[in-house]
Amino acid sequence: MEGRRVVISIEWMCTKSLQRSEFHIWASFKSACNLTTTAAISNRAVDKDDEDLGIYAKKLKHRDWLTSTEIVKLLQPIKDPQLALRIFNKAAQRSDYVPSEAVYSAVINKLAYVGQFDSIELLIERMKREHCKCTDDFFFSLIKIFAHRAGNHNKGLRILFGMRDFECWPTVRTFNFVLNILVCAKQFEMVHKLYLRAPEMAVSPDACSFNILIKALCQLRKVDAAYSLLSEMNKQGCSANEITYGTLMDHLCKEGKLQEALDLFENMTKDGCHPDTVIFNIVISCLSKQGKIKEAVELLDSMESKGHNPTSGSYHAVLYGILHNQMFSEAKAIMHRMLLNRCFPSFSSYKTLIAGLCNEGLVDDAVQILEQMLKQGFVPRMGTWNSLLGRIIKKNCVDDSFRLIKDICWESTTLTN
Repeated sequence: MEGRRVVISIEWMCTKSLQRSEFHIWASFKSACNLTTTAAISNRAVDKDDEDLGIYAKKLKHRDWLTSTEIVKLLQPIKDPQLALRIFNKAAQRSDYVPSEAVYSAVINKLAYVGQFDSIELLIERMKREHCKCTDDFFFSLIKIFAHRAGNHNKGLRILFGMRDFECWPTVRTFNFVLNILVCAKQFEMVHKLYLRAPEMAVSPDACSFNILIKALCQLRKVDAAYSLLSEMNKQGCSANEITYGTLMDHLCKEGKLQEALDLFENMTKDGCHPDTVIFNIVISCLSKQGKIKEAVELLDSMESKGHNPTSGSYHAVLYGILHNQMFSEAKAIMHRMLLNRCFPSFSSYKTLIAGLCNEGLVDDAVQILEQMLKQGFVPRMGTWNSLLGRIIKKNCVDDSFRLIKDICWESTTLTN
C-alpha cells in the first residue's frame, strides 16, 4: 500500500512538472510570436515611412557615409517644410549623423517661410540637446526670423541672451540689430537694460550702438539727453558720424531749436565730420523755416562745391521757404534752376507759385509756370484757372496772354482726354 502511494506521488509530480514545462514552452512561443508581430508592424511602419519619402529615403539609405553638405543638397529643392523636416529626422537616425548648423538652417528657413515658428522653437531646443555648434550669423538670421516674420521682438531678445548656451557670443552687429528692433518696437526701457548688459555679453558698443540710443532718446523727446551722448561716445573711443549729427539736428529742428541745430552743424565741420546730402537738406530746411532765405540759398550753392548734388528735397526746402515768405520772383528762379538739374517741382509748389504771381500781377510769369506744370503732367484745378483768368480780366489784358491761355486750355483738355 505504501509503495502504491509513492508511485502515485511520483506520477503526480511528473505530471505537474510536465505541465509547467508545457506552460513555459507555450509562454516562450507566445512571447516570440508577439516580438515577431511587433517587429513586423514596426518594419511595415518603417517601410510605409520610406514609401512616403520615396526617392529621398533611397538616397538616405544607399550611402555608407552621408555628410551635412549632402543632406543640405537633398533639402534645397524641397518646398514642403514638413517633408523637409521628415527627411531631416530620417537623416538624424543614421549612425553617421552629426548635428550641423547648415542642416538646421536649411530646415528652419523653410519652416519660417510658412510661419511654423513653434516647430522652429522645438528645433532650437533639439540643437541645444545635441550640442550643435553655431556661429553668430546663424543667430542673427534666427533673430531676424522671429523679429521680422513672427513680429516677436521678445523672442529675439531671448535668443540673444541664450547664445551662451551654445558657447557662442554675439558680435556688435547682432547686438545692435536687437537694440534697433527694440527701439522700433518702442521698448525703450528694454533698450537701456540691454545696453547696460553689453559687457556681460563681451560686446563693446560702437558708433552704431550710440546712434541707436540717440534715436531712442530723440523719439522720447529727450534731445538734451541724446546730445549728452556725444561726450560719452568720445569716452568710449567712438567718433560721431553723419548719422549721429543728422539725427540730432533733425529732432532739434522739429522741436523748434533751430539755432542749436545750426550750432551743431558748425561744430560738426570743426570736428572733421563732413556733412552729407541729408544733413545739408536738414540745415537748408532749418534756415528756410527761420526766414534766412539768403543763407539757405548760399548753402544750396555750397553743396555742389563740396561734391554733393542737390536733390529735389534740397530745392524744395528752399522753395517752400521762399514761397512762405512770398518771394515769388525768387521762387520762379529756383524752380527754373530745379528743372535745369532735372529735379521736378511738386503740384503744391506750382499751385502756390501761380497764385502768388497772379496776386502780384505777374500774369506772363504765371502763364509760363502753368505751361511747365502741364508739360510735367499736372492738371491744374479750377482754383488755379480762376486765379489766372481773374487776373487777366481784371487787367483787361485780352491780348497775347489771353490767346496763350486758350492754347493751354486746349492742351490741358487734350491731356485729360
